[in-house]
Amino acid sequence: MKKVFFIVAICLYSCGVPYNKLDNGVRVPKENYRFKNQDNFNKEFFNKTFDCNYFYVETDRFFCDRNGNEIKKMGLLKTGRRAIQFYTNGNLRWMNYTMIDPSPQKEGNRGIVYFKNNKIFFDIFIGGIHTTTNVYKFEVKQINDRLYVIEKNLTENYCYVFEKKGKISNDYTNQVSEW
Repeated sequence: MKKVFFIVAICLYSCGVPYNKLDNGVRVPKENYRFKNQDNFNKEFFNKTFDCNYFYVETDRFFCDRNGNEIKKMGLLKTGRRAIQFYTNGNLRWMNYTMIDPSPQKEGNRGIVYFKNNKIFFDIFIGGIHTTTNVYKFEVKQINDRLYVIEKNLTENYCYVFEKKGKISNDYTNQVSEW
């Protein structure tokens, strides 16, 4: 019985997506990793929807139903608000707003934007220093300069609200975002 438990535990632990580590220990996908929904990127719709010259900064978060309607407030993280940086090729970086580094090689989780069935989605590779690595799917609703990023789970759903704030300097826009 102990052998079976040990084998199952090893399999579950190793089932994450292959990764490399950034300078700060955050896990990012290996160079040859390809997001499965990358082919659903639509440059024309992306350019009408997102402004790559600004950070989108987290301003609120709450528990929600599967449609993103608020049920109960959660409050922002004590470690700081998150921010999203978009790149013209449909890639995005999801990071802590208080610790932003211009280089995606030093800071931030990596992801993509795609459009499917007239809806916006993010697939974000998330793997912290002490967590497993997986690709999380978020549905996104846009209202003016706000993004409602909805994480749907089996038991609870969360909505993270991001607002377009903070113009990005050339130090950020000149960085390569190939993932």
